[in-house]
Amino acid sequence: MQAKIIKLLLTIISVAVSYFILGLVGLQLAVPPSQAGAIWPPAGLGLTAMLIYGPTIWPGIFIGNFIISAWAFGFNPENFPIYIATGIGASLNAYISSKLIKKTIGFPNDLIKDRDIFLFFLIGGPLGCLISSSVGIGSMYAAKIISPSEIVINWAVWWAGDTIGVFIFTPILLTLFNKNSPVWKRRRFILTIPLSITFILVMLFFDIIQNQEFNRHYQAFSHESDKISKTIKNILNDDIRSSQLIYNYIKTDDQVNTKEFTLFSKYFLIDHPEIESINWFKYTNNQPSLIESINNKNNIHNSPLPINKIISKIKFQNNVKIIHHKNHVVIFKTEPNIINKIDIIALSINISKLIDKSLEGLQLKNIDAIAITDLTTLTTLFNTFSDNSNSITKQTTIILGNLEWIINFGFNNHIDNSAHWTLWWVMMTGLFFVCLLGLGLLMLTGRYFSTEAIVNERTAQLQSAKNMAEASSQAKSRFISNISHELRTPLNGILGFTQILQKKPSLTDNDKKQISIIEHCSKHLLTLIDDLLDISRIETNKLSIQYKTVNIDDILDDIIPIFKLKAKEKGLSFNVNINLTEHVFYSDSKRIRQIIVNLLNNAIKFTNSGEINLNIHDKNNKLVIDIIDTGCGISEQNIKHIFSPFIQLNEEDYSKEGIGLGLSITQELIKLLGGSINVSSQLGKGSHFSVTIPLQKINITETKKSISTKKSINTCQNINILLAEDNEINILLLQNILDQVPCHYDVAKDGQEALNKLLQQKYHLALIDLNMPILSGLNLIKKIKQHQLKITTVAISAFAEQNKIDMALNSGFDYYLTKPIDIQQIINLVHTIQKKYDL
Repeated sequence: MQAKIIKLLLTIISVAVSYFILGLVGLQLAVPPSQAGAIWPPAGLGLTAMLIYGPTIWPGIFIGNFIISAWAFGFNPENFPIYIATGIGASLNAYISSKLIKKTIGFPNDLIKDRDIFLFFLIGGPLGCLISSSVGIGSMYAAKIISPSEIVINWAVWWAGDTIGVFIFTPILLTLFNKNSPVWKRRRFILTIPLSITFILVMLFFDIIQNQEFNRHYQAFSHESDKISKTIKNILNDDIRSSQLIYNYIKTDDQVNTKEFTLFSKYFLIDHPEIESINWFKYTNNQPSLIESINNKNNIHNSPLPINKIISKIKFQNNVKIIHHKNHVVIFKTEPNIINKIDIIALSINISKLIDKSLEGLQLKNIDAIAITDLTTLTTLFNTFSDNSNSITKQTTIILGNLEWIINFGFNNHIDNSAHWTLWWVMMTGLFFVCLLGLGLLMLTGRYFSTEAIVNERTAQLQSAKNMAEASSQAKSRFISNISHELRTPLNGILGFTQILQKKPSLTDNDKKQISIIEHCSKHLLTLIDDLLDISRIETNKLSIQYKTVNIDDILDDIIPIFKLKAKEKGLSFNVNINLTEHVFYSDSKRIRQIIVNLLNNAIKFTNSGEINLNIHDKNNKLVIDIIDTGCGISEQNIKHIFSPFIQLNEEDYSKEGIGLGLSITQELIKLLGGSINVSSQLGKGSHFSVTIPLQKINITETKKSISTKKSINTCQNINILLAEDNEINILLLQNILDQVPCHYDVAKDGQEALNKLLQQKYHLALIDLNMPILSGLNLIKKIKQHQLKITTVAISAFAEQNKIDMALNSGFDYYLTKPIDIQQIINLVHTIQKKYDL
């Protein structure tokens, strides 16, 4: 029992302290001169505390509100009843609102349904806050702090501040302190953080606007202060000049009498209301005597100031002497060089009237007090500051002869109505947005949680479907890979033997033509296989670029003769224009070759007459390839479809062979190289394909091995080669190729036999098929490395995927040849080995 009481007391103290702190935040958001803020965060705290801890928490709310009210009113004991009334109002507000919420929608409540959210905020906000605002404003009216005309506006501000405090802070506090609800805990990040950040941003924006308004207000205050100081100084200067004129008047004529003096002087009093009197003294034998004195009301009388005594104490070292006496300033004009008989003109100036004159015609909105202090004697001559004033001041200095004044101006930090309401609208608009954000997040999270079970169920179904789709995609990729492997193996024999047969001199021209057709069809089939592999890689994001040193001349030397021949067969003119400053750069030669070949194939395929133009140049570190034809052209409607896979455009009689992968693969390759492709075409007149590929200058030495395709005619009889191959057709093909070198070779039909031969005698080169029985090619290369055999190894396989190639090279192979094998590559490789071993 005691532990519960201690826990309750600690909770009450925590609520009271938190209420006070949030109250300070609310007071900071008040717009001067009002102390009421546009938001009152403690209202949200009170409702939250009452909902979570129940009615026993009311002392914490009461104490917190009592202290913050006393703070706002400066702890004035006369307002003690107001502190009690506002504390009771805040406690009743929280209690009645929580009771109505529990009765209407129940609590604890996760506020999942839109109806519950609406009723929660309606009861806790606009309805419940009627209590605290009515009690608070009623007590202030009873204490005569506000007038009847101010009741409505102050009540509305109070009610709006409490309502917004509930709307913003109640959801935030529920997520932090409603520990029994997992839903409210999950809302901490998706509701509390964005709501808090938005609220802080609104407050910062309001603070910026308020500071800007304060700076503008202070600049106007500073301008008014300077203007008044300058006016006071000008008035005093004018009074000094007046004394000089009067003095000059009496000195120019020794016969001036008192009547003439009065007539002359009263004209100065008309324009100088600050001058109370003008006095004429004669100073004879160190004794001053009053000759004449006139006041500002044209009544001639003795001086209201004890000027006789003042004069007797003055040492006239200057022509003009200025002194102060109580709330007056006296200006003396004389000529101190005359010893026996001195005329003195004394102007008595009332400082209050001097200030009044300086303020004439000014609409002062920013100055609420003025104080003048004599800097010499530190005597206050004029002061309108209240005793307990703590307003901001600005200090100016006036120096006139022996007069040195400090003028202090009090800053009236009272924002005018237009600015006052502007700040209110800025604040209210921002807070209204935060309220809407909070309601929106509550509704969104509520709907999210209510549908979470359905989403999880459907997610599981989608995951299952995704897994099936991925498995299907992987199966398709494996199928295409296996099909490629199985097709490349017989194609290896077909293409290999057609190349061998073409070199036989005994063949007739007709035989060579037929063999050429076989080679052409085989290469076309090989191209289709490569395209299928590429499109499969594109779909699985496995298509990659292999950067190496590229000599564009080598690529063009291989391509141009072939397409000149193809163009000639169709009766087309094939024009080539090459203008390059960089011929060697860093890129993927295979992909650049593939791009040019695909575009030229399409150009020749769809052009029946006219010409094909291939223009290649470099510009701004970019390789530009333009292929222009006079073919059938493409309509504007179909241009956007030409890069889609498996799409062929049938324009009248222009249906051609192919499966519609060339342009799709070309576009993807160009993207991977960091380039772009543009198409312009006119139906019936031709097309223009323009490719731009960034050039990378070579900054490293090329270390990857490549097999030259340049022809060599050396013989290699001293080279020993091992053929590790289990397929009879491939063995026969490799034997026919090596017989053309010629060189010495042995054959092993499985991996173990190949290893035995390698261990028994010395070989310079081993051509190893990866798919061999007993011991595969990859296992064989591991054995070769284990035995540290010094031999050049070449992997031969029908797998063309880059991951397979990388696997073989990383295992230790020096080269990788993809079936079908290029005969010239084998021959040149043998010659490379001959040079390596100097045979």
